[in-house]
Amino acid sequence: MSTTGFWTTENKETTALNESMITCYYVNRSPQLEVLRIANIQGWYFEKTVFPQQRLTFEAPDQGLLEIYTSERGRAVLADRFVCKQLEITP
Repeated sequence: MSTTGFWTTENKETTALNESMITCYYVNRSPQLEVLRIANIQGWYFEKTVFPQQRLTFEAPDQGLLEIYTSERGRAVLADRFVCKQLEITP
């Protein structure tokens, strides 16, 4: 999206992405800190640290792939993956 004076323009990709956003819910049930990351959507990125037993509600593209990383010996380890659609809160 770009702004020129009082006018705002959006390209087709930005509009489509905004229309495909869903509300998701995740709970860190592990005893470790987790880092949640969505990086498979071009032009969009999400990363959040989640403490043990913390609940998180977030907006994400419905085609997003949530990757969950934990730490092992000082290295980030991919622990799990979810399609964001599986985490969607349905009304």
